[in-house]
Amino acid sequence: MNKALPSPNDDVTCATFSADHCTVAFGTSSGRVHVVAVSKDWQDVNSLRRETLISAHQKPVLACAFSPGDSYLLTSSADRTMPLWCPRTALCKTVYVHHGAICLAFAPRGVHFATASNDNVARVWGVDSTEPLFEFLGHLGRLEICLFHPNGEYLATGSADATVRIWDYDTRAQMRLFRGHRAPIKALAYSVCGRFLVSGGRDDLIIVWDTTNERWLTTA
Repeated sequence: MNKALPSPNDDVTCATFSADHCTVAFGTSSGRVHVVAVSKDWQDVNSLRRETLISAHQKPVLACAFSPGDSYLLTSSADRTMPLWCPRTALCKTVYVHHGAICLAFAPRGVHFATASNDNVARVWGVDSTEPLFEFLGHLGRLEICLFHPNGEYLATGSADATVRIWDYDTRAQMRLFRGHRAPIKALAYSVCGRFLVSGGRDDLIIVWDTTNERWLTTA
């Protein structure tokens, strides 16, 4: 399939699929958020249609994320706002004021989400509150990415300080510190079982870690 998504006539700054893979949302440099229905038949190049257009932000959209079950769409912007939307109706449930959130990640149950920010801090928020519930402090550079463990009990973060850290969701303590990259961390992915964590950095390294013992397993 090589058909482009409907063009908003400005740069696309972020994109995410819904949990059912039937909808894609993308944010733009103009501050708009487009929600597009996608046919499951990827050979049908005429299957894309714009479903919802959200003109919400005054500055570029930095990140977007669907909640598990696709009840909510969360967006963050350089205007420091972070609205929680109903993706079908474009109605806003809550507006948070964030601290430079450049990555968003929902916990598996969908009632909490995390932000990775350029002030070196990861924060956890609730969909029914407007202030952060708690913070994870320890990184020495801006956060680039955050990701919940499949069981929702841990949060992994990657930073410009070239480290990957794992935090305990209940105790708020740092559980693991992984060193091996020589440049900012740009990507994280858990294995389905949650034991292994893959990190990718601007040093062109991909490292597989065993999260039970901080062991560096392999590099690509």
